[in-house]
Amino acid sequence: MQLLSDDELEHLAAEGGPDSKAAHALAELRTLRARDEQVFPYRLGDLLVVLPEPTAKERIRLLLAYEASKHMRSKG
Repeated sequence: MQLLSDDELEHLAAEGGPDSKAAHALAELRTLRARDEQVFPYRLGDLLVVLPEPTAKERIRLLLAYEASKHMRSKG
């Protein structure tokens, strides 16, 4: 799980276009921050997520859930 800078997310959104995962993550980031929520963009494998800074336990849960979903997708 990698923390992304706002600039990096903006760059990915510009590269990917308005319908990209990065553009949607950037829109979510801006919406939540406009409500004064302390959220940050993260890369989790091929996913981009916006959430508050996770605790160590939450990081482990997110990584395990991501790995499990990859496993399920490869079977399906």
